[in-house]
Amino acid sequence: FHRACIAESGSRSTKVQNCPGYVAMLAVPHDDYVSYLQSVETDFSCSGFCRFWAQPLFSADSEAGHRCASAIGEEVVNTGYFIGLPTVVSGAVLVGLGAALAGYDHL
Repeated sequence: FHRACIAESGSRSTKVQNCPGYVAMLAVPHDDYVSYLQSVETDFSCSGFCRFWAQPLFSADSEAGHRCASAIGEEVVNTGYFIGLPTVVSGAVLVGLGAALAGYDHL
């Protein structure tokens, strides 16, 4: 869609919002995908999912060369550490406490 718009307008700096037919893309069934792509691109300052150095579709402030797929992957890894590390530590504490109480005879 965006490539066809760029080819029609002749300008690589044309944003997808300015393309003819963009408003039609905001209707079902495309509305979820368009809003998701716009949210990801603006929230993570990234551009493209499959190719490095893709042109940003929505945000002029997007970082060139930073793929949205990589940005989402980094966020998932960070969330995994944020949730997993405290879980592992509390599990180790509970195992240690259980081992200490198992050897205690005066309960």
